[in-house]
Amino acid sequence: MSKKLLIPFLVLLFFVFILFLRKQNELYRLHQSMRQGKITQRQGVIDSIDFLFKKNYIILKLIDTCFSKATSLSKPNSYYYFIFDTGSPTYFSKSLITKLGLEQISNFTIQDDRGAKRNLPFYITNIALQNSDFQDIVVGEMSQNITLDSMLISGIIGANLMQHCAWQIDYKQQKIYFANKVEAFSMPTENYPIPFIRNIFRIPCIYLMLNQFPRRPVALLSTGSPQAISLNYIFKSLHRSMKYLGREVDTVLVNVAHQGNILPSIYEFANTNDTLIVGKARELAISDLTANGVPTIFQSTLQNRLGNEFLKFYILTIDWQNRKLWLGKKKSEMSP
Repeated sequence: MSKKLLIPFLVLLFFVFILFLRKQNELYRLHQSMRQGKITQRQGVIDSIDFLFKKNYIILKLIDTCFSKATSLSKPNSYYYFIFDTGSPTYFSKSLITKLGLEQISNFTIQDDRGAKRNLPFYITNIALQNSDFQDIVVGEMSQNITLDSMLISGIIGANLMQHCAWQIDYKQQKIYFANKVEAFSMPTENYPIPFIRNIFRIPCIYLMLNQFPRRPVALLSTGSPQAISLNYIFKSLHRSMKYLGREVDTVLVNVAHQGNILPSIYEFANTNDTLIVGKARELAISDLTANGVPTIFQSTLQNRLGNEFLKFYILTIDWQNRKLWLGKKKSEMSP
């Protein structure tokens, strides 16, 4: 390389290196923020909270005293609705953040499921659920979303809060239990352990195997997703395997805006219509658990998700500390 080209090349390399360091620093700060927080809860005590199950979303009705500085709210004893989502960090609406007067700690560039990026402010707060106090929890400012707005949702209780204890979700009874240790729970008779890894937002990520296809998608465990399985278009070969096997497979093109419970995603900054490919997986395997005829949606999303249309048939138990979850059924619910 000539000297005339060497100097501009080194300058360009220097700036690329600086940009790389800045990006790595932001990711490190985001990672540390998501890890932040603690829970004050008596050992061996199980707390529980009822939830509404509407349009395949888990919705919590929380009184204002659940939040820090609750006395600053203009209407005492008012209620706020939150989606309970293992597949998202914790978010508050802008109006709730303003009412609570929360302290902003940073801004982070967040990417939604469609790849759109937005710089969002993040805050720190305390949240009290029953007898448990979740302290110093980092919450993002929730962007406007047509799905959330239509349900009057004030925020999302997310994975970075849940990571501080163990949880059990009983969809049939519409109850959520949480305790310091998973051993405090009564486990279902038929119970399948599934290991998981955590991403930067502390969201559990698990491997799925569909139709014994060798390429296993990694999916976010998402109690905020109304679908059973949602996969990226890149798994075209897997889609073709469903179509070829042809067992109760009704593969059609649909528009997201006109399909009953196929709603615009809560993981998008904008309401984006999408052409979906919808079918049924002949077989889904997650660790030792197998299920047949599972509805599967292929769409232009960056994330794969395992959601409530599948999870609602099980009792879901999650142990963040040991990175293990269980899907189980009580004896009375087991097949003969």
